Amino acid sequence: MEALKIKLWVLIWYYKNFYGFINISVKVLYAQMMHETGNLKSEVFKQNNNLFGMREAKVRKRSVEGSNLGHAVYKNHSQSVVDYFLRQKNFRISNQDDTSYINDTVNSNYAEDKSYKEKWVNTIKTIKIPILKNIAIYGGLFFLDF
Repeated sequence: MEALKIKLWVLIWYYKNFYGFINISVKVLYAQMMHETGNLKSEVFKQNNNLFGMREAKVRKRSVEGSNLGHAVYKNHSQSVVDYFLRQKNFRISNQDDTSYINDTVNSNYAEDKSYKEKWVNTIKTIKIPILKNIAIYGGLFFLDF
């Protein structure tokens, strides 16, 4: 499980930078993913490779394979992260700082749950960075963005 957590942290780190969200911490995005996947235990995560609870987009640019359990299906975890950032770009979510990013995401109707922001912020407080004991595996790339 630890290896999977490290892999997902790396994917989020890579794509957040690739899509220009350089001012947003990986911890905020990772916390959102952990909240959406029920700590990597939800059926939507397991069956659909869906890291962010995304529904299948119909209008914007997307990277989905279809729909299952009312949520988008992805070929792999990378495709899920790409689709998430395509959505964030489409909705012009802020790259200013973590607080603006969270507020913009919530205000873009990301979730139907009225307490989504509170749950996301609480999850951020509980996140333990999965790479601290494994930093050498990634050649030191990760310690740049905690």
